[in-house]
Amino acid sequence: MAPAKTAIRNRTDVAITAKRMAATCRPRPAAGLPADRPPGLLAGWVFGRAFGWVAVSPERLGWRAFRSRRWLLLDGTFSALGGFAVIAPFLTLGPVVAKDHLSGSVSWAAIVAAFGAGSVLGGLGLLRSAPSRPLLAAMIPPVLLALPTGLLAIPAPTAVIAVGAFAGGFGLAISNTLFETTVQQNIPPSLLSRVAAIDWMLSASLFPLGQALAGPVSAIVGIRAIFVFSAGWIVGLHRGHPGGAGYSRVPQRDRGFP
Repeated sequence: MAPAKTAIRNRTDVAITAKRMAATCRPRPAAGLPADRPPGLLAGWVFGRAFGWVAVSPERLGWRAFRSRRWLLLDGTFSALGGFAVIAPFLTLGPVVAKDHLSGSVSWAAIVAAFGAGSVLGGLGLLRSAPSRPLLAAMIPPVLLALPTGLLAIPAPTAVIAVGAFAGGFGLAISNTLFETTVQQNIPPSLLSRVAAIDWMLSASLFPLGQALAGPVSAIVGIRAIFVFSAGWIVGLHRGHPGGAGYSRVPQRDRGFP
């Protein structure tokens, strides 16, 4: 029985010690935090103080800065639609056209290389250019993306499609450069990374869906119909872009931060 009594005594001592430790170590309310806050909010408050941000603040997360600028929301939305209806089919079905109607990988490599070269030249061309209304100037160049998609619908010879791809890359680079420059000029540095993250998430949100649907839809309506739709979409999208008035009011630097 002695071992049993010793075990009972040890357990009792452990329980008493644990109870005293719990009473002694009971957390006290932190400065500026009411004592009746639940443990979850206490942990969130400590984490926020440690890392310098409060999770419930929309401004510090960048959302307030993003939604307060109509041009950001418009660009993100139309970029998502363009990625879905134009860029995704071009990158997904373009190699199929090159394989079936052109010279295979050689043709597609030439088309993609021309697209990249146009992008580089478009970026270089803006080094000495500073439009007074950069977003308004950025609306027109993406229409050139209708050239490679429309030429793939024919399909035209590789050299002709490559020229169209060069023009498309050129226009897309000009538009993206003007937009990203405007973002950096008009968003406070402390919010820039968060605003850019929201914009990129929105802009790329439909691109995977466009790639996933390009194959199955083309099997039903045909690849040519997909590219005709893409070319018509990019032209109609920018011709009827509702952001013209809002874009025209955005100078190189807007009037202030929210």
